Parts: sequence; C-alpha cells; structure tokens
Amino acid sequence: MAATRNVRDYGYGEPDVRGAPRVKEILKDNPKCPNCGCATLALCEVDVVNPLLKGGHGTGLYMGCPACPWASPMMSTAAGPAKGDA
Repeated sequence: MAATRNVRDYGYGEPDVRGAPRVKEILKDNPKCPNCGCATLALCEVDVVNPLLKGGHGTGLYMGCPACPWASPMMSTAAGPAKGDA
C-alpha cells in the first residue's frame, strides 16, 4: 500500500497551544461549517510554542465554528527571537 501524505502538513508538527483561543474576526460571506452547517465561522488565533518556529513561539491562526468543535488546520506564524536572543 502506498503511503499517503497530508497536503496540509508542512513539517511543523503539532504545536503546544498556550492559553485560550481568541476570536479575531467573525467571518462574513463564507461557506457554512462543514460539520454542522452553522452559517457563522470565526477567525481565531492562539499562542503556540513550537521549537521549529523561529524563536520557538508564535501565533496560530485558524477558522473555527462557534456551534460545534470543527476547526480548520492551523497556520503557525513565528513571533521571532525571544527577548535577549537577537
């Protein structure tokens, strides 16, 4: 059997999520939630720790549904070097 590759896996692995997610924006004019059909999705951000990010930490951004547990894959962005590491 051939190995399958997740096309959304960019090699950063699973981040260590710190704190509660924050709603950055309520998205308008998007498709409905693929899990429950809710018409409102939110753009969420959360602090993440991942040794593969520059400086070891950053922000994760994803779409989430307020009515069920569905969430899109997360995009992690590095916050840069930690203070004192410049």
